[in-house]
Amino acid sequence: MVDATYMIGGTAGSVEGRWKLKRGTTWRSSISTRATDIQIPGWHGSIPSQRDAIDSTRLQFVWHVYGDQDNPGELMENLDHLRSLVTTPRADLTITRQGGDFTPTGLAQTAVGRLRNVEEPNVIVPGALAELRATVELMSPFWRSSSEVEWNYYPESVGNISVTMSAFDVITAPITDAIILIDGPADGLRIANRDGYTHQPAESVLIDMTLNPNEQLRLDCATWEAQMGVGIEWSDLGADVSAAIKPSVDVGPALTFTPQQGDPPAIFVNQNGTQISRIGVRAKGAYL
Repeated sequence: MVDATYMIGGTAGSVEGRWKLKRGTTWRSSISTRATDIQIPGWHGSIPSQRDAIDSTRLQFVWHVYGDQDNPGELMENLDHLRSLVTTPRADLTITRQGGDFTPTGLAQTAVGRLRNVEEPNVIVPGALAELRATVELMSPFWRSSSEVEWNYYPESVGNISVTMSAFDVITAPITDAIILIDGPADGLRIANRDGYTHQPAESVLIDMTLNPNEQLRLDCATWEAQMGVGIEWSDLGADVSAAIKPSVDVGPALTFTPQQGDPPAIFVNQNGTQISRIGVRAKGAYL
């Protein structure tokens, strides 16, 4: 097993000669679905809630803290310094991991967590060694890439678009906050995250408006906010056209793009008889 390197709240997980993360201790708790059952008076049994979310997970860090046998105070100094860094009162800790078996692509991945517990250290004074344990709850169950990934597709015909987004080929978790960019012309486009004819149900959104050839539309799949303008690219500086965005009844709080059986997530566009110049998707990668 190859361990990743970590940064916890801006503090290096391992510092030569001072502390080091114990190998194999950074496995987090199992990922589970937050199950909700609805009980209605007069109905037999329970009704399972649809689209149950993934629950938060916990990650335990175990450090070996070192000192100098000829200078007993150095061990306590290093231990107090590490403990103060990870227990400084703050709302969130940004945790970054890179390399190792978790991130075979070598890309840095981040998650936001909150410190839940720091145990009293186990100190071995004669050996100038201590062990410190801290538990962090990852508020999002998914790790995200530090930088955004961008994918663009340029249709060559008027027909419907059905294509996998190859730029997201290494993700392993759903993306719920993608930004979609469309270059006109367009008229009444419908965008879906899977083929509604072969994979039911499909989550889709209708863009109930017309785009001229020189206009662009930017859609935030997490907030349903949309802007339109000339040359706006990925910025949100265009005119607000959010009222023209009409999610289907199957869509939850966001239009989600999920990898399918090892393949990148796909996008499907009903061009409604027009031919757009480009459709682009930008988002941070998501990983289990």
